[in-house]
Amino acid sequence: MDALNRGLLAGAALDVLAEDSPDLGHHPLVGRADVLLTPHVAFYSESALEDLRRISASNIREFLEGRPDQVFRLVEPAV
Repeated sequence: MDALNRGLLAGAALDVLAEDSPDLGHHPLVGRADVLLTPHVAFYSESALEDLRRISASNIREFLEGRPDQVFRLVEPAV
């Protein structure tokens, strides 16, 4: 928020806030013209759910068929 207040950022689009259950009636980011807040389901769409199902099924198949190196990862494992 400091970066917005100081003009270091022109705006912010957020779908996660620092608090798990923020009081949106009193949150300082709510109502700002330079902030877009979405519920933490911004990814939700029919195509996103279809991709989730397809990738999950493919990952299970690859793993069970002995090809764990072919499992698609959205986040690389830590080394």
